[in-house]
Amino acid sequence: MKKRQIILILIGIIFISNASLVFGYWASGVLGSQDIASAYIEIGDWNTSVIEDEEDLVEFLSGEGDPTGDYVLTDDIDLTDNPDNVFEPIEDFSGNFDGNGNTITGFDIIDEETDFTGIFVTNTGTISNLVVEDVNISQYDNNNANNQDEVTYVGVLIGQNEGTVENVQVTSSTIIAENDSSTSWFSDSSLDVFAGGLVGYNGVNGVIKNSYSHADLYMETDLYAGFISTTTSNTYAGGLVGYNEGEISQSYNTGIVSSVVNDTSSSWGSSNANNYAGGIVGYNTSTGNVHDVFATGNITIDSDHSDYVGYVVGYNLGTVSNLFRLNTQTYSPSSATLFNSTTATTISNLQSSTYLTNNLGFDFINIWQEVTNDYPVIQN
Repeated sequence: MKKRQIILILIGIIFISNASLVFGYWASGVLGSQDIASAYIEIGDWNTSVIEDEEDLVEFLSGEGDPTGDYVLTDDIDLTDNPDNVFEPIEDFSGNFDGNGNTITGFDIIDEETDFTGIFVTNTGTISNLVVEDVNISQYDNNNANNQDEVTYVGVLIGQNEGTVENVQVTSSTIIAENDSSTSWFSDSSLDVFAGGLVGYNGVNGVIKNSYSHADLYMETDLYAGFISTTTSNTYAGGLVGYNEGEISQSYNTGIVSSVVNDTSSSWGSSNANNYAGGIVGYNTSTGNVHDVFATGNITIDSDHSDYVGYVVGYNLGTVSNLFRLNTQTYSPSSATLFNSTTATTISNLQSSTYLTNNLGFDFINIWQEVTNDYPVIQN
């Protein structure tokens, strides 16, 4: 990655050595005040790392950059044919990543070691103006230890978010989250899994706005409780966010959500499971605020325990308003407890800039762009 600082030092040397020439041009009108202002703006970004090619992106995705730094993507980058296109998540990001309206395409994140999976493990910074396309997330966690509690967070973009996600699109992507929780004799264990098409766990300081996901989410959790032992599991699956304590607005999801819990416990063992799934959010806590969003993807939820499902929000304890869904959206099984504080409408309405502006406050002047016979996208 290249720092603009180096370039600007050179510009500064040239500028100083030719000051009289520059100001001479300015005075004569050849160099306008707008040019001077542009130079000033560039100097303001002197410490931003530029990601402009495959080499830069591979370096960043490999975790070699500064997680507290500022980054800007200056071009579309496709890693599909790159032999080094399988990465582990980037840990503890607290900087600023500006996609500048560009797209990163064609790589995999595979994690079999940590409890956080996504392009970013955790985020307390800002990620904005980015398109993520054809990214596959694979997360595997085996909790076979007795008397142990396990927590897993997985999302295409971020495992756990306490920062800001704005103007981000995830398309043509897939999440596969497989988790096992088993105990042997006279012991207990628990497993909580948070998975979302964009973010697994959105914390109380997390803000997600003007973003969407078309990522298909598949979760499968296997439970086994041995002789006189207890296994407890809570799974949270959302098309955008699995578990929400923060704010989500002006966003949507078109991907499918599937969460299955398999229980093979012995007759002498005890297992407890709660399974939550929603088109936008699986579980919205008392501090969570979800508003002006819509979902279209079908939802499948299956376990032998407690299933909670919602077209938009699977289970709600917080604040929700202006929740819209496609009128042909389905969920299964019908025996699941349904949260349905939504407005059902047609596909033509959810693809209409006028309808989305009037009903959900989508900004089609500065942020969103209407697409003929399709859902809106973020402006480049």
